Amino acid sequence: MSTIRILLVLPLFQYTLGTQKLKYPELRRDESLVDDYYGKKVSDTYRYLEDPDSEETVNFVLEQNKLTEDYLSRNLIVKESIEKRLTEVHNYAKYGVPKKHGSRYFSTMNTGLQNQDVYYVQDTLDAKPEVFFDPNKFSEDGFVHLSDITFSNDGELVALGLNSKGSDWMTIRIRNVSTGQDYSETLEDIKFSNIAWTVDNTGFFYAVSSYLCNIECI
Repeated sequence: MSTIRILLVLPLFQYTLGTQKLKYPELRRDESLVDDYYGKKVSDTYRYLEDPDSEETVNFVLEQNKLTEDYLSRNLIVKESIEKRLTEVHNYAKYGVPKKHGSRYFSTMNTGLQNQDVYYVQDTLDAKPEVFFDPNKFSEDGFVHLSDITFSNDGELVALGLNSKGSDWMTIRIRNVSTGQDYSETLEDIKFSNIAWTVDNTGFFYAVSSYLCNIECI
């Protein structure tokens, strides 16, 4: 029966793709920005879109979303069929392998359809796991994503890298593992950086985006 449904939906999907003309948002080309790579001139006409907060970028994203929603709203049979099947195949409990940091063991578990895995902690592998923290509660709208979690060598501190609304920009919070409380310090304006703790657990290394650097950067 499932094979028949797939055969019926696929031609419909192909038909709608072939008969509907999509009008994509128009973009401004910035011809003034040219990089020189060892004598080779390379234009970067859309670099201005890398600023997620600019008016042009915001409007472009909104127009792209509207195009997608308009298309899907005209093809509800396809949309509902795909959504139903994806929900079915993803709705099962998922467990991560325990990892030891310091004297404790940490693991992840997802009940099935949670946006992000929940982190658990236990003193021994035989002990009952307890919730260490739930990334799904970082924000009410669910748009804050845990992109990095790095423990200190002794396992007493953990650096949490957070991204908001799909942005590449990362904010780092530091949490005390024993108390579960976050320190007041928050590091911002971080992009494409790893987190590396010092051997004595007194701090960690990270990188900031080059556009923030000035003569004081090391």
